[in-house]
Amino acid sequence: MATKKKPDQPPEKVFAAGLVKDEGRYLYYVDKRCNIVRMERGVPKAKTEVVVVTGLRREKGFDYFVDADGDLSREPE
Repeated sequence: MATKKKPDQPPEKVFAAGLVKDEGRYLYYVDKRCNIVRMERGVPKAKTEVVVVTGLRREKGFDYFVDADGDLSREPE
């Protein structure tokens, strides 16, 4: 099964959140409303907590993620 090759462009920052992450305790991700959310690691059925409300909308064809700087970034799928 072949995988898609990603374009040779760096991820695009779409929202400068400047979030200081506690990666040892929490898992951070971007929800369907494009907000940054966290949940506690290792806790079954842990509740999610919206950390940053971005007010953005997802665009088709992009993967959204929280980058190393704590900002919301995206890259083509």
